[in-house]
Amino acid sequence: MLWPEAIGEEARLMTDSHVSIGGPIPILLTDDMPQTIEYYCETLGFEVANAMPPDEPTWCFLRRGDAGVMFIETHEHGEDEDHEHTHDPSGGQTTTPTTQTRPA
Repeated sequence: MLWPEAIGEEARLMTDSHVSIGGPIPILLTDDMPQTIEYYCETLGFEVANAMPPDEPTWCFLRRGDAGVMFIETHEHGEDEDHEHTHDPSGGQTTTPTTQTRPA
């Protein structure tokens, strides 16, 4: 493979190193995160690799050997809740209003 001079020796050495890329990791929805974590860990032998927020996770990454699965917790909205969610695996969820009102 020819390397343009702009890339340099350092970049060539980085690409020559042994990099392991695993397969895809599914992201699944759950409406009961504690029960999901308990089932996958106690029954199926997974372990929690990461969970956010740590005390009451709404997102988690579970591993068993080379296998991994992520879960995002969902919930139903009451009649007075008029908003959408975007889930952020780095630590919480952001609420975005679908209607905006201005103070009088």
